[in-house]
Amino acid sequence: MCIGAVLLLTGVQTAEAISPTTISFSSNEEAVWVDGIAEDGDGGSDNIQDFTLQFYNISDTSGTLIEKQLVHGDSFLDDGFVALSSYEENLSNNGWTGMGMTSPDGSEFQLNSFFYSNYGEGASIEIQVKGYRDHQEVAEASFHTDHRVNEFESKNVELDETFDNVDTVFLYSERASWHGINHIAVDEPVSNFTVTFDANGASAGTAPDSMSGKAGASITLPGKETLVKNGFTFVGWNTAASGSGTAHEEGAAFTIGASNETLYAHWFLTGDGNGDGKVTSADALMVYQAIANKTKLTAIQKKVLDLNSDGQVNAIDANLIMKAAVGK
Repeated sequence: MCIGAVLLLTGVQTAEAISPTTISFSSNEEAVWVDGIAEDGDGGSDNIQDFTLQFYNISDTSGTLIEKQLVHGDSFLDDGFVALSSYEENLSNNGWTGMGMTSPDGSEFQLNSFFYSNYGEGASIEIQVKGYRDHQEVAEASFHTDHRVNEFESKNVELDETFDNVDTVFLYSERASWHGINHIAVDEPVSNFTVTFDANGASAGTAPDSMSGKAGASITLPGKETLVKNGFTFVGWNTAASGSGTAHEEGAAFTIGASNETLYAHWFLTGDGNGDGKVTSADALMVYQAIANKTKLTAIQKKVLDLNSDGQVNAIDANLIMKAAVGK
């Protein structure tokens, strides 16, 4: 991703708390915008304290800056085009790829919505929107203009939560067109955190894909999927590779914390109901006692003692455990 020679991202940073702000350009700042870059606080818009957001035209989908004069259309020509754009002759004749917005020091922000308008199209046009963080694409949306404002194709664009933590956004059309934006609603970024699943010594298979979300969000924990560990039974996930941490069953709700986390596949020796690390007649006795309602098995014990995997713990399993105990 390139953002032109004058817009240099210096790495991901977290901005000071950004108050919810809608950046609305209402007047022209021709002398300030001669380099093709507008900022919050320009053109009658609100200035975000301790944070800078820049807006510019781009010549390609990589975000290369077009160093041509920006204008607030209606203030410049009294033509009813109420958006930040460019009327530079070559651009107004031929159109251009799109527009970008970025925090020049790499600080992240939440982009909630913006107004899009187009001064050259006579019919609805499709626009792609891409969000980036630390030079990686993290959000994507698209829209079609759906109404006219002062005879210009327009759209009030609402974005989803994937744009809650970005440092750069590009919007562009498939072919050159005449883009304009205004009323950009931003807020403090909301970070996503990742839960990673570790195979934890499995003999074969692949751990489930990681899951991401905001702190406090709930996810449903997957099963082992293709994971296999010879001689062992998967009983869920654990916060410690040793199994000494907090245990979580597959299919259970799990609350994402305020940092990235790893959950480890929790393996129990198959047939080892009492957890002593070996399969003995004592484990078979545990099964018989459960059948006679003299003891109650835990959820983990039911999985570990179900040797034939039929969903029940019964005399068949006790017999299989006895055979395993004596090496048959």
